[in-house]
Amino acid sequence: MADFLLKSSDKTSFLGNLLAGTVRGDLVFPFPEQEKDDEIIGSEITAKLEALLKDKVDRTQIDTTQSLPDGLFDELRAQGFMNLRDPVDYNGLGLSNFNTFRLIKKAAEYSTTVALAMAVQTSIGIGGYLKYIPKGYLRNFVLKHTRKRSISGNADAEAEGASHPKRFTTATLTEDGTAYLLNGKKVYISNASIADVLVVSARVYEQDREITRLFFVETSSSGFEVTSEHEFMGLKGFPSVEIQFNNVRVPKEQVLLEPPLEGLILSSHLALMLGRIYMQVAPSVAIGELCTKWMRDYLKRRSSIDLPLEKYEALQNIVALSLAEVFAMESVAEWSVLIEDRRNDLEPKLEQVVARNICANTCWRILDRTMSVMATEGYETAQSKKARGVSAVPLECCLRDARALRTQCGADFLLDCLFAQMIIFPIFYKKNNDLNVNPVSEGQDTILDNLSTRNQRHWHFLVEENVSLANICQNLVKKYPNPRYLYPKEEMMILTTQMVSELMTISLVLSKAASLEATLQPNPQDLADIYCTAARYRISELKNKLLAEEHPNYQGVFQDWLNMD
Repeated sequence: MADFLLKSSDKTSFLGNLLAGTVRGDLVFPFPEQEKDDEIIGSEITAKLEALLKDKVDRTQIDTTQSLPDGLFDELRAQGFMNLRDPVDYNGLGLSNFNTFRLIKKAAEYSTTVALAMAVQTSIGIGGYLKYIPKGYLRNFVLKHTRKRSISGNADAEAEGASHPKRFTTATLTEDGTAYLLNGKKVYISNASIADVLVVSARVYEQDREITRLFFVETSSSGFEVTSEHEFMGLKGFPSVEIQFNNVRVPKEQVLLEPPLEGLILSSHLALMLGRIYMQVAPSVAIGELCTKWMRDYLKRRSSIDLPLEKYEALQNIVALSLAEVFAMESVAEWSVLIEDRRNDLEPKLEQVVARNICANTCWRILDRTMSVMATEGYETAQSKKARGVSAVPLECCLRDARALRTQCGADFLLDCLFAQMIIFPIFYKKNNDLNVNPVSEGQDTILDNLSTRNQRHWHFLVEENVSLANICQNLVKKYPNPRYLYPKEEMMILTTQMVSELMTISLVLSKAASLEATLQPNPQDLADIYCTAARYRISELKNKLLAEEHPNYQGVFQDWLNMD
């Protein structure tokens, strides 16, 4: 996978260079901006979506009734909001990747549930696979449903384990060779209860071997059944269900044929990289922004003893750090999406992978701080606050929603572990013990000239720590020449990815701050300084853990616990 993402095109990867020990400041500065014409298009369509959401969607009511308003998806579909990126010629809105991000983020301001349903449709529904489907029957099938504005989803997770490499749903070729019969069960399938068509992963036997293929299945097919609705602690009303396939007949032309890569379905993984930006990053940024607004409103109307709350240093620091972390999430999200639209010479797939955990975990920190700032009023439900006539901020509802952003499409710790195993360390095994890094690029002086003195020091820290991490990875590869002895050390894998994520975020935060006018309020240089200062403390802790030579007996305690009666 690392070779494919880094060498399959003539594009350069900023994070790929960072992983190998080089900070390419020339690639990230100046920070990308949306084209003006595209921005105008996005603003007009976002305003239309917001008008619909203001009229139809109430987050608190959805949370209370645990259901979305009747007819909401019909209206979203009618106005094209379920077909954001689909071609205009086929009844989609034909939006750029960044305008798609903007619309989903706007939806998340009103309802995480609605935003997620839109995001699933546009990223891992049938439209998300168009770029991977060659001309022919299957492409025409997808475009037919696009023209009808069909709602779609992705049926991959199974009860045996969502991250299990084997698919237990089977597809058996019919005797006449014209179709496949699907049998099996899928769980946690988003949009399945409202979908017209699903992308379904299933195991087939081809040339005496097992392989996983993608089947494009209409939900009206005989033998397709929704067997149970999932209820979550948050995301009330979200159409996630368990489904059953009982000899569901799928024409063989509705199978996507592609060569496997390391046992993976390549198109699914590529679609999911950008898909996580829409499904988890956009809601994370939206919720983080809402939190800073709620804290501001709360602090301006509350006091303690003889001072307004806004006068206390501790609260000022909490809010400033939260504002800086929103700035960081915006930097990571904008880079990960705008590069898709603006730069044909750069490949942002690796950044998109780590952006999910960066933003989902940052959003969680902001929510936790907001809950502390607003104290019992923050913990109180919006319904209760509304009943007694005070500002009905749905903070606890957003807290429950946001927890899902760290688990859907892969638990946070698992994604960090897999990224190290599949991307980071294969780079070093490929180098054959020859690191030979140039820690900085020629573009460093330009970005330094546009940073404050404190942020210049953060940039130098970034360069030093990035080389240090590359050396740590190289030493681990030397110590464990066979990856099958290194990769089971999952704590090391997780810590390594977390350090990479921190370093990448610092890079993008400093680049964005250097590209913006210092006259903006709050000052981007100050926001970057606050974020980078906090990140340096986290990096120091991560590095100490990664270099520790002795560890407590976690495995022994676990086994004792597991064997208890």
